[in-house]
Amino acid sequence: MISLRTALIIQSNDVLCEAGGPDPATGKFCGWIMENVERWAPLLNTEPIYETAEVAQKAMRDTVAIIRAADLSKDIDQLLSIFP
Repeated sequence: MISLRTALIIQSNDVLCEAGGPDPATGKFCGWIMENVERWAPLLNTEPIYETAEVAQKAMRDTVAIIRAADLSKDIDQLLSIFP
């Protein structure tokens, strides 16, 4: 589960899908979604569960696609109703 704020940032900004690792204990890679800005701006990361860096990056690109396809209008309307 991710926050509405994180989902909105991913939906409306350029992001990078990266991989980290390998983990010294397992040899596996984690995935990162970061805002594409000059400073380090992580938005979402995983545990080291991917066999390769490429697989981790693809999983992050797939996650971005799912988030960008999501209809968040009900969540936004609910938030706006709190702050009229």
